[in-house]
Amino acid sequence: MVSNGSTLNVQGTRSSSISVQSGGVENVSSGGWITGQLDAGTFVAAGGTLSLLAGGSAGFINVSGSLNIAGINTANVRVQSGAVENISSGGLTRGTSGGGTAATSIS
Repeated sequence: MVSNGSTLNVQGTRSSSISVQSGGVENVSSGGWITGQLDAGTFVAAGGTLSLLAGGSAGFINVSGSLNIAGINTANVRVQSGAVENISSGGLTRGTSGGGTAATSIS
C-alpha cells in the first residue's frame, strides 16, 4: 500500500496488487511495467496519483484518483466517476476490444 505522503517508484516489473491511497503517489519510470489480473491489479483511490512516465507501461488499473499517462497504458483500465485521466503528448492508451480503457461516467 502506498499511503498518504508516500511515493513508490517502479523501475522494473511489478505484477502484484497494490493500492495507492489518498495522498500517495506511484511513478512508473522508463522501462518500468506494472501489471496484475482483472480486478486485482493497481487501485488508485480518490486523492491518489499514478503516473506513467515516458517509457513506462501499465495494465489492470482501477482509478478513482488521477492517472497521468506519458508512457503506454496497455489495457484493462477502469476510470471511475470523478477520476481524472491525463494523456500527455507521446502518451498512449490502448487495448483489445472490451479490454481497453472504460469510463464509468463521462461528463
